[in-house]
Amino acid sequence: MSQLNLGKLIKQARIDKNISQKELADEFGVTSSAISAWERNKTTPPAYVLIELTKKLEIVDEIFGRSKMQRKKDEIADLWEAIKEIREKVGIQHN
Repeated sequence: MSQLNLGKLIKQARIDKNISQKELADEFGVTSSAISAWERNKTTPPAYVLIELTKKLEIVDEIFGRSKMQRKKDEIADLWEAIKEIREKVGIQHN
């Protein structure tokens, strides 16, 4: 992911979750100015912060190029597999 997209992604995810720059800064032990710099692509978060930040903002998939739609499709496929396993365990035939 390009640095340009990373800053936009961080900012949009933060806004979507209704988290202020100050709140995010306090949680990660950085300044609001640091958050602003990341969002404006002036600097990049250190790797150890980026890992936790992507988890907090739920943008791990986007960072690695996986779309939200693909994630939902994968979740649905996983649910169908779980249902299939449960049906087999309780002896329900698939029609």
